[in-house]
Parts: sequence; C-alpha cells; structure tokens
Amino acid sequence: MRAAHFPHRTQWLLVALLLVTFALRVYRLEAQSLWSDEGLSLYRARLTLGENLSNVIVIPPNIPTQDTNPPLYFVTLSALRALAGESEYALRFVSVMAGVLLVPLLYVMGKRLFSERAGVLAAVLGTFSPFLIWYAQEARMYTLLAMLSLASVYLLLRAIDFPANRGEGTRLANSKHHWLSWLAWAVVTLAMLYTHFTTFFLLLFESVVLLAALVRSRRREALWVIALLALLAIPLTVYALSRARQGVDPVFGFRPLDSMVSEVVGTFIVGRTNDFFQPWWAVLPGALMFAIGISGGLLSKSRRLPTVLIALYLFVPLLAFYAATFLRPLYTGPRHLTLLLPPLYLMMAYGLALLWVHMRVVGIAALAMVLVVMGWWLRVQFTDPAYVKDDMRSAACAIAAQAKPEDGVVVHDAITSFVFDYYYRRCGGQAPWKIIPTYPSLDVGVALRDFQTEANRVARLWFVTDPHPLNGFDPEALDVWARGHLLRLGHQKYSSIWLGSAYQLYTSHFPILNALPASAEAREVVWPGDGLHLSGLDPITIAPSRDQVQVNVYWRLDRPAQRNFNITARLVDRSGAEWGLFSETPFDNWSAKKWPVGQYVRQVVNMALPHGLPPGEYALMVSVADRQTNEVIPPADGPLEMEIATVKVEP
Repeated sequence: MRAAHFPHRTQWLLVALLLVTFALRVYRLEAQSLWSDEGLSLYRARLTLGENLSNVIVIPPNIPTQDTNPPLYFVTLSALRALAGESEYALRFVSVMAGVLLVPLLYVMGKRLFSERAGVLAAVLGTFSPFLIWYAQEARMYTLLAMLSLASVYLLLRAIDFPANRGEGTRLANSKHHWLSWLAWAVVTLAMLYTHFTTFFLLLFESVVLLAALVRSRRREALWVIALLALLAIPLTVYALSRARQGVDPVFGFRPLDSMVSEVVGTFIVGRTNDFFQPWWAVLPGALMFAIGISGGLLSKSRRLPTVLIALYLFVPLLAFYAATFLRPLYTGPRHLTLLLPPLYLMMAYGLALLWVHMRVVGIAALAMVLVVMGWWLRVQFTDPAYVKDDMRSAACAIAAQAKPEDGVVVHDAITSFVFDYYYRRCGGQAPWKIIPTYPSLDVGVALRDFQTEANRVARLWFVTDPHPLNGFDPEALDVWARGHLLRLGHQKYSSIWLGSAYQLYTSHFPILNALPASAEAREVVWPGDGLHLSGLDPITIAPSRDQVQVNVYWRLDRPAQRNFNITARLVDRSGAEWGLFSETPFDNWSAKKWPVGQYVRQVVNMALPHGLPPGEYALMVSVADRQTNEVIPPADGPLEMEIATVKVEP
C-alpha cells in the first residue's frame, strides 16, 4: 500500500519544490543593479530579430563589434521585453524560468538513470543551489544553458532508449513515432548550441554516446537527424571558428586544471565566492556524496553504465574545454562551465540515495549537512554587502539627482554605458553625457584632450571612473590628470564585486573671488599663526526634508599657508547637543598651500542631519585643525571652537 502511494506523494513533493524554486528565484529579483554584462543583454533585447541574428553590438558612439555569444537567449529576451517591458524583473525573468524548468529535468534524469529517490534528491539540490539562484537572478544565458544542456542529454537518452527497458523510453523506442524523439533531441540540441559556445564541448560527449548507440542499433533515422543537426549548426560553427582566430579578450586567462576544477566544484556545491575557492569543510559533504555515488554506481551491476555515462558527461566536456584553453583562453569563472552542474548534482543525489537506502540516519544527516551549507551561503548571497553586484544604479541615479543641465557627465567605459544610460534616463538625468576614451582607442593623448575640452566646457564634470575600460586603456590616466589640474568637489564609491562602481565630481572653475558676494554676511575670525581668515558666509539653507544643511563659507589668506587645514563644522542646539557634523579638508586635491593670497576662497559645507531637525534655534560652530596632525589651531580671540552663525527652525 505504501509503495502504491509513493508516486502520488512524489508528485506533491515536486509541486512543492517547484513553488519553492520559483519563490527563491524571484525573491529580491530587482534588489541588485544591472551590471555591465547585463547591459549588453539589455542592448540586444532592444534589437530586431535580424539584428540579433547578426550578433553585432554597436558600441557608442557608432562602433560595430561582434558579440561572443550566440543569439538564441537574446532573441528570447527581446520577445519578453516586447511583452513585459524592460524592468530588472522582466529582463531577468527568462533566467528565472529556465532555472525553474531545470529542477523537474533533474528529477526525470535522476529517475531515469538511477531511481525515483535519486531524482527527487537531485531536484532538491537544484532547488536550493546558491549558484543556480545567483544566475537565475541575472539577465544572462547561464541558467538557460544549464537547462537546455540537460534537456538535450535527457532527450538523447530517450531517443537511444538508455538505459534499456525503462518503461516509457522502451515504448517510445518501439513505436512508429520514434523519429519524433530524435527530432525533439535535434531541436533542443540546436537551441543549446545557439545559446552558448561551450555547448560544443557537450556535443563531443553526446557524439560518443551516439556512436555507441548507432553501433549497437544501426538506426537509420538517427543518421538522418544527426545530418540535419550538423547542417543547421554550420553557420554557428563558421562563426565560432572566425571568433577563435581573433585577438584574445584581456578578461580571459589560462587556469591550471586543478585550480579550475577546485573553483568549479566548490562554486557548484556551495555557491560563488569572491575568494575563488570555498573552504574545504563546506565543500566536503557534497564531494563525499559525489564520491559515494561514483563508487556505489561502479560497484552495482545494474547502475554501472549510468554511472559511466554521468562520468563521461562530466569529464569529456571538461577536458575538451581545458584542452581548448591551450589554443585560446576561455575561462573567467565557473559560469562558463554551467553545463557541468547537472551531472555533478545527479551523482551527488545518487550518493545520497544510496546512503538513504542502506543507512537511513546517515543519509538524512548527509542531506541535512549539504542543505545547511547551501542555506548558509544563500543567506550570505542575499544579505552580505560584499556580494552586491556592481551598483551602477546608485551611481547613475545619484548623478541624475544632482547634475544640473550646465554640467557634463563622462563615462569611462563604453561597455558600461548601456547600463549607465538605462538608469540615468530612468532617474531623470538632464546633464548631457559622453564616453571618453572613444572605444576601442588606446590613445591616452587624444582622450586627455577630449577630457580637458569637456571639463572646460561645463560648470561641473561628473566622471564615472569605475568600471574602467578593459581593453588595455590606462585606467588611471584621466583621473590622475583631473586630480592634478581640476578641483575635486566630491566623490563616491559604491558596492561592487567585479568591475567597480564609482564617480568623481570635478570642476575647472576654482572658487576664487576678488570680493565677497552680495549674498554673503561678513565675519572676521582670524587664526593669526597661519594668516587664515574666515571672512564671511552665505545664509544657512536647510533642505525641506530637514535632513541636509548647506552653507557657503569664505576663507582668505593674508600670507602663503605653510600647511593644509581640516575644517570641522557642527550644528548644535542651545543645550549643546550635536545634530549635524562636517569634518574634512576644504578641498581634497587643492591644498591651502596653493590658495591665492588676498583673494576669497568659497567652500561649500554640506552637513547631513541623520535624525532630522526639530523646531528650535541652532548654532553653527567651526574649528580649524592641522590636516596632518589633527591638532586644533587656536583663533586670535575666543575658544578653539567659534560660533559663526545661528539659524532658527520654525515648527
């Protein structure tokens, strides 16, 4: 009776797993900014079908380049964009659904090769896999690659009826419609090949399986389907060979086999890490399950062939990929070998199933250990600031909120410009922006002339320094020149795990005045030892939200300064309680030693008010310290900290 009800319980368990799979993949789907690679996906999602099939990406201002990835994912994404728009949620939804479909595929494959229990356990691993969840939340083709590659192998096994006598597969093999099974495999395999170039290495494994099957069965329909598949794959093959003869992308590099395998296995079992390699103790439970599955399968007469097949599924593409890296570097991370994740999980699941059958308590404990490790890393993945993708959203929107129409914006990296433009427009940016250097130029001299011209043309220049160009252009050249020739008014660096996200704010118009402006109220606070005068300040302005205070302060030197200063300004109430604090050098790349004598220098003091500002009267207190020693410098009269203004906040 229990056996009769087990399939029914399995169906409900699979439904529950699919719901959990979907929930984990859409959880905080829009929380992270799009990053550079996703910007390329966004660009291609906006193209027509013909443009996508050409695989051409036009880099601004108008430089055509060839994408290294086949078009199928982008054609699919373009169709979804036409229906659902281009929010982060919509752009990442293709990856979400591919990740969801992968889970039932793991189940049917595990069931076909080993047992229903192994299939369920493989589905459980796929559901909670941090690696699969990470890439299901990215607008790239990696979960589609995993899903289609597993579907291709599964349909091939159905077509050749492997393992033999597996119920549905046998009926299909003996039916007059057997050719439909071959056709399904051909269609899915073609889709796989047009998703990512690494699937060519999986095709080598499938060729080995096909040759063995054809030798055994001599089925004529298989030869016809293979010939058709080869014919349809010719355009992709020609394109791949042409790309292989082009120059090496500087992002790719050679990795020794042991290092590559260690990173891939650790990432698949635990999750992607910023440190390349996961700790051994986190990888060990999953690795042991894999070893138990391999050894148990080879010792079992009925499971020996499926175990050998899974081993070939893993090692033929891996070794072929590694051999190809001697001709051209191909590896930048485990995502390029995503097609190896399904066989790894299937063998881990079989190892867990063996323990479950023979040592139930040990099997449950082993599964719990693997899931605890995955759960721990999911928490890291979702909550740790160190795992925030390059946050171009915050950078672009911060610039959009502050840049004025008379300002200008320079984006350093042309590839990143797609993401920058996406967020800058969405956040209402008004200042015009351009790319320097022009892609793919490596000429620093030309770039510096363009940068200087732009800096002189605009009131303020917002420079998106990171990500910087990855084509070999000197990443520091423009910013080093700017710090030596322009006045830096501000800067901000955002969370990033890859290429960086940061901007600098410069101006070529130094705030030097011959006289106090009419808006300023005169003050005279003197630090006689340094010849420094606080000569006036504009009225204090408070943001409507009462979370920001701004005041312009005017300094003057009566002789050349011998040191730089640190200015501390505090906003305090009449009881002395502090509500706002500003403490830094007036200009971080313009020392007081370089200030002109006898003229006025305007400093803008922006002070954050973390707790708001309730009604009442407040005083602005100022002190000056040595920038190097931080020793407070006494003024001519009064205490070390002087009250220079008051402001009243009405109810």
